[in-house]
Amino acid sequence: MENLPAVFNDDDDEDYTGRLLQGGRAKWVNKVWTLDGIPPREEDRFLVTGTGFALQRWLDSVPEEIMKEPGKSLPDPEDLNNAIPQEEWPIGKFSGKREGPWKTVGFAYLLRVRDAARFTHINSTWGTRKCVRLIRDRIRDMRAIRGESVFPIVQLTSAPMPSKTYPGQFRPELEVLEWRQLGNQPAQIEQQIGQIGKPVQPPTIQEELNDKIGF
Repeated sequence: MENLPAVFNDDDDEDYTGRLLQGGRAKWVNKVWTLDGIPPREEDRFLVTGTGFALQRWLDSVPEEIMKEPGKSLPDPEDLNNAIPQEEWPIGKFSGKREGPWKTVGFAYLLRVRDAARFTHINSTWGTRKCVRLIRDRIRDMRAIRGESVFPIVQLTSAPMPSKTYPGQFRPELEVLEWRQLGNQPAQIEQQIGQIGKPVQPPTIQEELNDKIGF
């Protein structure tokens, strides 16, 4: 991840039309989110149904993807790119120089609560990969405390991206508002997020520190 170019402008208009894309495209550009080109409503909330990382390159405007297999790591994109002659590398949209075609992309699947419309936020930029990594870590940690059927409800926001080289930059953020326990419940179509699933209480300090475990 550290070897990839750190692009701080998430304005990447490539169409991710392969298996990774589910539903519409949730894009973030300069602190502005759009859903298939339309700004979300201020009250819109989203259930994060999945996140991950993959490798992707474009051949004749068609995406080729390498998905992570259970129990295995993704191949190193540098190894894949080194196997391709540099004269065949595409010109980077931002750098204006030839760049390795294989890139690591982060993705998050978002289910809009009010109408169950599905969107995918996906990009190879540092900002999106950071956003995906943070929400993945939070989901993992909360599920370790509350169980595997816990999901976050988020709003689409932006967060500052500390950088001495590029001060004042921002990145996309999935801000967690609350957690919901799903599964084994009657189907619901509701307008208020308080009626989606079962509320999940925040972990106590004892649960976070595991200080109930005897030695």
